[in-house]
Amino acid sequence: MQLRYDQAKAWVERLLEHYTVVREQVADSDMLNSDTPSALHTETLDVYLVHFVFRNNNGRDILELYVDTDKGITVGECAKLSRHILEMMDSSPDAAELFSDNFRLEVSSPDVSKPIRVPRQYVKNIGRKLRVRFLDNLDEERTVEGRLKTAELHGDDKFIELTTQRKKKADKTSDAPPTVKIPLDRIRDAIVQVEF
Repeated sequence: MQLRYDQAKAWVERLLEHYTVVREQVADSDMLNSDTPSALHTETLDVYLVHFVFRNNNGRDILELYVDTDKGITVGECAKLSRHILEMMDSSPDAAELFSDNFRLEVSSPDVSKPIRVPRQYVKNIGRKLRVRFLDNLDEERTVEGRLKTAELHGDDKFIELTTQRKKKADKTSDAPPTVKIPLDRIRDAIVQVEF
């Protein structure tokens, strides 16, 4: 089953390498109130795989794909991707070998309450509050909560930086709030904190 799982995941990843979401947006919000036709801005976003589940339940293959873009993904975009995948499966001999006829495909966005699984997810969460569990320089586990300020995902020094709240007024040594820089390879888990 592991070999089949790995092959199915590789097939999906190859398919997603060439799949993009195209969004059209009004270029200027003032144009909504004007009598002239709205100018549209087209944006192309790469879809990436966050989590892949391939299992068999009572003889039925179930493929669950959790996908995203750097600016989020809508239910409609997930449905369109699902239709595209099914079309590709129908025309691919590789897919016919990997997936049974008794098959279910589920494509959705990642659950906001689940930990971040892919470093690229940090990009779309800049400005949001995170709770991060990580190993410090002494290999002791720490947890910090703060607003994601930066996500450096390229180069040798990959890290996130959080702006945290001061615990006491006596800690105020500058006007800037304290920040915590955490190397990506030291992060155990990071969960977006939903704010109301």
